Amino acid sequence: MSNAFNLSQLANNVNSSGLLSASAGVTGTLPIANGGTNSTATPTNGGVAYGTGTANAYTVAGTSGYVLTSTGAAAPTWAAAGGGGLGGMTVYQTSGSSTFTIPTGKTVLKVTVQGAGGGGGGSVQDCAGGSSGGAGGLGIVYLSSVTPGNTLSITVGAGGTAGAASGGAGGAGGSSSVASGTQTITTISATGGAGGTCNATSYSTPGVASGGTINAKGGSGSDSFFSGSVQLSSGASIAGIYGQGGGGASSSSNRAGGVGGAGIIVIEY
Repeated sequence: MSNAFNLSQLANNVNSSGLLSASAGVTGTLPIANGGTNSTATPTNGGVAYGTGTANAYTVAGTSGYVLTSTGAAAPTWAAAGGGGLGGMTVYQTSGSSTFTIPTGKTVLKVTVQGAGGGGGGSVQDCAGGSSGGAGGLGIVYLSSVTPGNTLSITVGAGGTAGAASGGAGGAGGSSSVASGTQTITTISATGGAGGTCNATSYSTPGVASGGTINAKGGSGSDSFFSGSVQLSSGASIAGIYGQGGGGASSSSNRAGGVGGAGIIVIEY
């Protein structure tokens, strides 16, 4: 075998500037040490080049809005962007059930669940007044590694009914909760406060919570996490808001108590 250069072939691969044409004159795999990639892999449309330690390789095409994340020495992978912290919020404040869909690109949620307030007790003229309803419990939790597009089941508790005039007791507030939909989680539940009564000698029992990182009772009197206490009123009894207990009726006449405040659920993402 001859080791002589084929000068005529080499001349054919020299361009008009007197330089060797890379497209025509270089074939095969060029080592990294010589400025090549040590690979014959074809770049992926939308992929990103990475090193294997011996050659260059390419990722698959990424999904729109995703970012490239390291897996250590293995090939990098595409993942939903974590974002720069919580930047959105959905609020549920009407009693009943609904569904929350985890937004695109969001993998962490902060969930606040407030139970409903109990209704205030009614009063009888020239007798002791009715007590305010108890406030609902409160649960707060961060949910991590949730999947965009999955759903959670939402239930907002209804406020307790008002105690009727002539000393009727108020109704208990309903429970609020966030539970699994297509996304599996531990249920976060906050019960409603008890209804107020006539001739009460103590505050109505508040609601409690479970499943949260923070599980709190309603406050003393009728005050909830979102709202302060409601006191006796010589006029129309005051309705509660955001898990607050309804106001008790004054003893100046036969009066109905106030309706308890519906629960509220806030999901931040």
